[in-house]
Order: sequence, then C-alpha cells, then structure tokens
Amino acid sequence: MIEITFVLLLHLGGKIEEYTYQESLSECLGTKRRIERNICNDYTGTARWSCNEYKVKIAMDPNGDPYIVELIDAN
Repeated sequence: MIEITFVLLLHLGGKIEEYTYQESLSECLGTKRRIERNICNDYTGTARWSCNEYKVKIAMDPNGDPYIVELIDAN
C-alpha cells in the first residue's frame, strides 16, 4: 500500500541509514526528542535525526502494525 506519512529518519554521514513509520508529526517529534535525549550519546556526533513527510510503500507486520518497505518520494 502506498501512502503519505511522517517518517523519522536517521542520517549518518549524510546518508539515510534508518527510517520508521510515524502516525503523526507530533508522534515523530516526540520520538525524536526521546532519542536525542537518551540514545544519541552513543553516536559520535555524526547522527542527525529528522521528521519528514514522505510518500512510502508500507506493509503490515504480523501484529497489524505498519512498517515502511520503501521510501518513494519526499514531499
């Protein structure tokens, strides 16, 4: 299924290394804030987190939760 949604992106060395599906902008920003406060110290300053709206291809895991299969286009 293709939809437009907010995506939490992890940039390392200028490249997108990870991304996760987010229900809303407020959920994305909240998750980003928690990560930056608690986990970001594990990276040596090369990590950058961002919330962007993307057109994505999603699928459902066995629990019925959506996950991103492919980033198609940034809006």
